[in-house]
Amino acid sequence: MSNLDPIKRFVRRNRLHACTPVSLQAIYLLVDIRRLPLSSATMGFAFVGKTTKVIGINEHLHPFEQRMVVCHELAHQILRHPNSFYLCELNGWWYSRLELEAQRGAALILLPIRPLQALARRGWSVVELQNHFEVPGELVTLRLGMATRGL
Repeated sequence: MSNLDPIKRFVRRNRLHACTPVSLQAIYLLVDIRRLPLSSATMGFAFVGKTTKVIGINEHLHPFEQRMVVCHELAHQILRHPNSFYLCELNGWWYSRLELEAQRGAALILLPIRPLQALARRGWSVVELQNHFEVPGELVTLRLGMATRGL
């Protein structure tokens, strides 16, 4: 059993990998997502209250980065990380176990492994893969690395 199993169950339950790029429509129905004028160092945040869940995304980010931030913040919630407020800072997911786990969760949500590996085996570059799946290249690299470790 993996720490990321709740993410895998969420993906299956919501049939998120039915198409590529992954549609975030099911997520938008579950969580209040707001695009906000945040500082350049802040990619987004999540707040989980007793009756509300809000994800804020920096409106100045590239759309691929916005998709990643939504799923990163959602992963914190699905994985029930401690706290009720999470802050996603620019490249901040490399600095703590929970942030890296949320980033891996985002990779699981946004990058169905079979299509990703099939295209990678055909020689698609990271840039081609990021454009196809509408995610930042670093997320493609992370997901391919996770697959080699069986995640």
